[in-house]
Amino acid sequence: VAWLQKGLEDPGSIIGQVVSKVSHASLQKDALEEGWLQKQMPGGYGAVFSMWLWKPEHARRLASKLYIFQHAASLGGVESLVEWRAMSSKGEDPLIIRVSVGVEDLEDMKADLTQGFMALLKESS
Repeated sequence: VAWLQKGLEDPGSIIGQVVSKVSHASLQKDALEEGWLQKQMPGGYGAVFSMWLWKPEHARRLASKLYIFQHAASLGGVESLVEWRAMSSKGEDPLIIRVSVGVEDLEDMKADLTQGFMALLKESS
């Protein structure tokens, strides 16, 4: 999540060309400053977060561009998953991707997302 957020803040990053927003408990600045969030989550933050893409067609196609992340709702396993919410829930925002981070190597997951974002941009051009 921190890597994605940093990419959104970097004008030269590919992340900001595909992703418009990331939402996760670790990004709630007011909750961090007040300290109540750490009391609720003493073991650390959860492995699930959401990201909004700029284009609905990118959100729809992202899962097909990834290798480590599989398209599925979380079933409580340890693998990394992505879910295009609009596919499974009628009326959901078509820009939302739900991500469940698994036990794979962090650098491998970042590389997978990066190559997925690049593939989407290549298709769009």
